[in-house]
Amino acid sequence: MQAVACFFPPTDFQNWSKPGENFLDYDTTRIFAPAFGPKGATSEGRQEVESKISPINFVTVQMPPTLIFHGDADDIVPLYQSRIFEQKCRDVGAPFKLVVKPSAGHCEKFGNVMKEMAESAAWFDEYLLRNSAN
Repeated sequence: MQAVACFFPPTDFQNWSKPGENFLDYDTTRIFAPAFGPKGATSEGRQEVESKISPINFVTVQMPPTLIFHGDADDIVPLYQSRIFEQKCRDVGAPFKLVVKPSAGHCEKFGNVMKEMAESAAWFDEYLLRNSAN
């Protein structure tokens, strides 16, 4: 993989909207509990699954350049998710950019994405064209 661009991703299921707050403790995400399967029945099981599926646990300097768009009014995936991912990327020196859209929510509540799509295209051009020249 040479570059990534995405919208409002979950990045750390064990620290959802603040440190220590579990994904399933958050009111708007409890409906996703079945996705954790049988291990989701216990706190220990959930922690094991969450650790394995949280992208923040796999950040390295070798990861592809990552661009994230996130609304500051997202009521499903808190902006905190992108902020802590941004910090982890900075800590390890991974190429990263976060674009925060004021008053934007999640999915259809994010609003028109044409500006972000254009920025994504430029992001891919920057990294993919640079890599193809090598």
